Amino acid sequence: MYPTLAAVLVAAVVFRVMHHDAPAAQPQPQPPEETFATANRERAELRLSDGTRIRLAPASHIRVAADFGDKERGVYLDGQGYFEVAHDVDRPFTVYAGKTIARDLGTEFAVRNYSEDRAVQVVVRKGAVAMSGVGRLDAGDVGRLEMDGTSSLTRGVAVDSLLTWLDGRLVFHDAPLATVLAELRRWHDVDVHLADPALGTLPFTGVLTDASFRSSISLVAATLGLRVRNTRGRVTLDRIGGLTPSSLSPATAHRAR
Repeated sequence: MYPTLAAVLVAAVVFRVMHHDAPAAQPQPQPPEETFATANRERAELRLSDGTRIRLAPASHIRVAADFGDKERGVYLDGQGYFEVAHDVDRPFTVYAGKTIARDLGTEFAVRNYSEDRAVQVVVRKGAVAMSGVGRLDAGDVGRLEMDGTSSLTRGVAVDSLLTWLDGRLVFHDAPLATVLAELRRWHDVDVHLADPALGTLPFTGVLTDASFRSSISLVAATLGLRVRNTRGRVTLDRIGGLTPSSLSPATAHRAR
């Protein structure tokens, strides 16, 4: 009896010493975030581990959360991207863009979040998206959240006209010239200067492509009655006497009358 008890006590002492001396379990390191970026003139396509397809426009940046796929699937966007989401009801797919969160409800959608826009825009082609500050967006809806918190929701939009950038075409409807030139800078990596800053308000309507900067800027100039000057690599748009229209946009001109 006594030897058996002694053996049990020795075993208990050894277990205690070994348990005390064993190193504490170390937390598993989190995998690093994945980052993808495009420069001016670049577009990119990527597939995430869950099968989601993302197409990035020029001058865009996306971060994939380190814990992507654990309980949710989160990405952080600066710029413009198109998402074809592999739907998973147990692991929602979420795009964080500026002050806005766009959560997939089974869909294909685009998010635009360039800093100079001072707004985040979500365009839904298929399915539905829950957009913070705006609400539920269904196919054909466009949600917009301004930096000051003002939001808008437009339904029944021909959204393909807002997604032509996927095919390398830029469609403008009464867009201020300054906005058009910002897009050309991203798509062609060329800065265009204005001889008179007031020209930036001229409204441009037309379709430009990523094929040729020269043809694009020539079309813009011809449409607005402007002259293109190229001086040692510096491209400038200037007025042509009698041909350049007023710098006021239609809406501004209407208010002025």
